[in-house]
Amino acid sequence: MARRISTLINKVAKLPARESYLWDEHTSLIAAVLFHVVTLLRVLSLLQWLKFAYRHYYGKDHAFQKRTNFHSFYTEVYFLVVVAALTCLLHWVPTADPTVAPALRGVAFYFAIESVIWTTYYLFFRQFIERSFTIYHHAEYFLAFPLALMVQVLGLAIYLKLNSVTGLFALLFNLNYAQAAVSDPWKAGLALLGVFYVVVLLANLRDAFPKTVVKPITAIAIIGAGDVVRRRLLPALVSPLTGKSDQTRVRTEPVEINRKAIRVFDLAAFSAAGPTIDLTIQLPNGRSVKRPVRIKYERHPQEIVAEIASNLVPTIIATPPDSHFYYLSMLSLQGIRFAVEKPISVFEPEIRTLGSAAGEALFEQGFAMSYYALEKALPSTLPCSFWSASNAVRAPTFANGPKTRIWVACITRPRSTPLRFCKRC
Repeated sequence: MARRISTLINKVAKLPARESYLWDEHTSLIAAVLFHVVTLLRVLSLLQWLKFAYRHYYGKDHAFQKRTNFHSFYTEVYFLVVVAALTCLLHWVPTADPTVAPALRGVAFYFAIESVIWTTYYLFFRQFIERSFTIYHHAEYFLAFPLALMVQVLGLAIYLKLNSVTGLFALLFNLNYAQAAVSDPWKAGLALLGVFYVVVLLANLRDAFPKTVVKPITAIAIIGAGDVVRRRLLPALVSPLTGKSDQTRVRTEPVEINRKAIRVFDLAAFSAAGPTIDLTIQLPNGRSVKRPVRIKYERHPQEIVAEIASNLVPTIIATPPDSHFYYLSMLSLQGIRFAVEKPISVFEPEIRTLGSAAGEALFEQGFAMSYYALEKALPSTLPCSFWSASNAVRAPTFANGPKTRIWVACITRPRSTPLRFCKRC
């Protein structure tokens, strides 16, 4: 029997999740009692029973969630109907039969308390009680609050035998231009309720107010100013996505890399480049313009790393291979994300370090890249011969047969790698 009652309460008013009052290994008595009292008060709400009947009638939504959504439209209609009914009662109760008037005032008081419970739960307590929930819009509860407030003011005005709601509004929000003929306990209670509403409204307004979306601009640093940076890397970074069918680069979110947000560093003693790199920018109207990207020269690698570490921007290492390991080690120690060209190193001790656990730790924030791998593979096609048959193009094969071995230049000693080329008609 107790389980059935608990299940019914959970379907009507949603029992608080255990995580809401079970903090770490101990239960917060105040939170447990308060959250369950709020749930029990919601069980007495007519609106909650209408929601329960609606969900029971339409059944479960198995495709998305366990229970069917009760749209905010129906909540607004409910409050509008109650406001219309209480408006009629406000003018009818003073002239009603004395035997009926107390019952009507009780009904008005019930709807006023129900709307107070709705307001405190959805604008305040729900964040603490339910583990996860979704709403149709950020302003859903905020915009329904005036309707709930009208229900409260009308209901309390009828219950306190007031012919006007102006004085009640004045007490509720601590206004001095009007006073209501009510007792001091009611004045204090309404004043406290008004302060609570102001605080809750400000908090909800802060969350519900639409945030201004700012187009993100990604800052990036490049170490090196050689041919690859000038002809490939920089043009690729600043080129816009056109959305054509042959576009292969896909970004999961709109990111714009502005040329002014790109910092290019190089060592003055080893660079033959000028003070700037001229980029050709494609404009949306189809025109192209040249824009310079300034190169900042430093005397020592330590100065480059210190400059990048002060801004903590992602970095691309595009220097000669003999300096790759130094830069990636320094950037990794600073916790800066980086990408480095292959080969990562040309020195045997550094290569051994990269193959160890320490090397894996260095690349926790790093990525090894090679954006011209196809061109690197072109020399392997030199000893190949091509032939065609039956108007079909076949795959290349080595002159001495479909299976051969080529020598790969390594750091320590030459090794051979077996390659197989399969004929395809």
